[in-house]
Amino acid sequence: MRYVRASLTTLLAAVGVFCTTRAEAQPTPLALARQIDLECRSAQGAPPPVGDLFIRQLNPVIQNLLPNQNAELGPLEEVCVPVAKNNVIPTQPARDIIRAVDLACYKATAPKVDHWLVASHLNPVLANLPPELVHLTQLEQVCVPVTKNGVVPPEPVRTAVEHMDFACYGLEQPTSDANRNLLLTHLNPVLVDMGLPPHNVQMQRARQLCVPIGKAQQQIPDGATNLVSWIDFLKYNLTPAAPLAPLPLVLHHLNPLFVDRPSFPVVLLGQPRLLVPVAKNGVWPPAN
Repeated sequence: MRYVRASLTTLLAAVGVFCTTRAEAQPTPLALARQIDLECRSAQGAPPPVGDLFIRQLNPVIQNLLPNQNAELGPLEEVCVPVAKNNVIPTQPARDIIRAVDLACYKATAPKVDHWLVASHLNPVLANLPPELVHLTQLEQVCVPVTKNGVVPPEPVRTAVEHMDFACYGLEQPTSDANRNLLLTHLNPVLVDMGLPPHNVQMQRARQLCVPIGKAQQQIPDGATNLVSWIDFLKYNLTPAAPLAPLPLVLHHLNPLFVDRPSFPVVLLGQPRLLVPVAKNGVWPPAN
């Protein structure tokens, strides 16, 4: 009996170590950033969580270039959910985080900006698209993390995604036409369980660049900052091969600043766009 108890104790300890190791596993900033793709669909009617918001630039490349500034938020414009392109599924441990990234994007206005930068594609599926010289002129949206239909990601994934806030700036001129046909497959467990099928789209031009931000004076845990601050997107227009059916969802804010706000219903409509990861000015996210 003593031997059995000792063996059981050893086994439980081993399982505990294994679970702890898995829970603490974290992708590198490069492994996470290059694999995130989010499909955005129009969703109207919901008011913003606050009327005014002070935003702080997080990405090291632009912290001293784009200003920290006050933004006025308007109604909800889009909801973005994680997808895979052409059956290239994100690898672990990045996949656990990516599949939990959902964003509610609100109309935003702020004083104009005037900044040029070069955006280079990170995702392997789009790696042969050329770099784009873009001119940022105006804040257009602020995107904040949300959950869908009451399903909250477990720790430590929640800590990583609850601080994924982005400011999307309009481009003076759209990028060149990507002219790519893509197959998009849903990754979020809520949408997978709803049986949403893969769908074909044509990727066209990008008209926004989205960069990571902090909100007000909110402190972000170091581990989350190291990941979030390297995620940047070009947002491309899409033409679906077939009309996308309306998708009703109930959203709830995930960021600690807004988590006490009530849940709200939305319906995802057409006009899809695709957020694809990019590096700026030749500076790639750290690989370790």
